[in-house]
Amino acid sequence: MMLKKSLLFVSALLAYLCLSLLGCNRVERKPEKVSSISIGETYAISGSIKLVDEKRFVLLENNADFKTNQEIEDYQRDNYPLHLYPDIYFAEGTYVKVGEDYRLTTVRAVRVEFKNVKNIQAKVISRIKRNENSNPNKDYFTLEKKSDYYMVNAKLPVLTTDQKIPDSIDEFLDQYQYEPEELE
Repeated sequence: MMLKKSLLFVSALLAYLCLSLLGCNRVERKPEKVSSISIGETYAISGSIKLVDEKRFVLLENNADFKTNQEIEDYQRDNYPLHLYPDIYFAEGTYVKVGEDYRLTTVRAVRVEFKNVKNIQAKVISRIKRNENSNPNKDYFTLEKKSDYYMVNAKLPVLTTDQKIPDSIDEFLDQYQYEPEELE
């Protein structure tokens, strides 16, 4: 009888610990293909995109996901003679919806560069490059519904994501401290 009570207690304790651990871990949803697009939701394409309102969108491409300075050095060596630094590209644009499809045009963008991993983690920008689009007919892309799911330029699927991105370049830049530094 005592053995049964002990086993029951141990089983209950293990069940409690398992449930406690599961409750503490953040569960991220698996990316899925998108069959409808909603304003205010962020979606994964080659970066992340969000329709801000009925006419505007924002796009973020993160090329600053480095954990060590050695990774940055390897990246720079692999791309020599180009002098590349970890960067994040953030763009604003307009879109029109035709039927179920979207035609998106980048209007202005900013690219922020980081000198090293320490600056990435501390959110310290070394260089900012701004771009105002002068040729909107050239710099556009589409989100087209193909076979019940959205595709970017009919090639890359649009996927769900848990990532949150700002609504404007100003909001994006407000996250960072700018300390201009000469980069090669």
